[in-house]
This record gives sequence, structure tokens and C-alpha cells, in this order.
Amino acid sequence: GDKLKGKNVLVILPDSGNRYLSKVFDDDWMREAGFLEEDSMGTVGDLLHAVKPKGETLIMVRQNDKISTVTELLRSKGISQVPVQDDQGWIKGLASEGRILQTLSTGQAKPTDPIGQIAAPTIEFVQVTDPIETASRLLAAGKTPLVTHPTRSGEILGIITKIDLITFLGARG
Repeated sequence: GDKLKGKNVLVILPDSGNRYLSKVFDDDWMREAGFLEEDSMGTVGDLLHAVKPKGETLIMVRQNDKISTVTELLRSKGISQVPVQDDQGWIKGLASEGRILQTLSTGQAKPTDPIGQIAAPTIEFVQVTDPIETASRLLAAGKTPLVTHPTRSGEILGIITKIDLITFLGARG
């Protein structure tokens, strides 16, 4: 007992593990590490196959296209959003009805301005082999999943929207 006399002992008692053991509370990490059973809804590829028409090509616009031109494209095609590419063909962001309406109505942009200046960088790339849960989490976080081609780099197979996910899950009964 004399060896510890006059010595200090520090004991740390965390009130919860979330700051210290965050990995254990992260379902994605737990699943990837094999600690949780995967009761998957299917893959992103399954969803695309089920809800997107065969041979449908993804419509994209260029960053220098006028907002008015993109607005007319959305209306004529009956779509609510479209990816915006830079001059090299890389996707810079997303032009959506909501974003166009917000910027025009607040005076942040004019119809003659280039769409690139208001494109929202809310896109996230997913692969056909990713679980649908990944796309679902992205949509819930306000992101828009773009599905990349498994072998052709830079090629986008489609956009996954909330209605696509709802349609797919609803069809499963």
C-alpha cells in the first residue's frame, strides 16, 4: 500500500459512448465490419431496373446554358431536376425546380444567367452494387444519388429520386 501513497490516479468515466466509441453506434460501419445482419431491400441496380424505362438516356445540361433554357427543358420533359456539367463534362451539381424558383423569386439570379451559377452541389455518386439503403440515406439527408456506370468512368446511368424509391418500395408489397 505504501507504493501508491502520495500518487494520483486518474479515472475517466464517460457519460455515454457516442463521443468515444462512435464506430460502434454507426450502423454502416457495423454492417461493413460484419457485425450486423443485412436485411437488404436490394441494390441500386435493382431499383434502376425496376423504375427507369429501358434505353432512357439521362438528360444533362451544360453550366453555361441559360436558366430560362433549362427551365423550358424541365417543363417539356416533365422532369424536376437535371445534372449540370462543366466544360470538361464533369458533373458540377444539380439544377432543380426548387432551386430555380428560389433564386429567381429572390432576385439572386435572372433567367438569362448561366445555370452553373445556381447549380446545387448536392449530388452523391452511388454504384449499381450499392444497397438501396445507401440511396435512401442520401435522399433523407437532402442529397441526390447519381448512379455511375460500373466500368465506363464518368458515365451516369441515372438519377434516383424520392418518387423512384417510393415506387420501388411500394411495388414490393
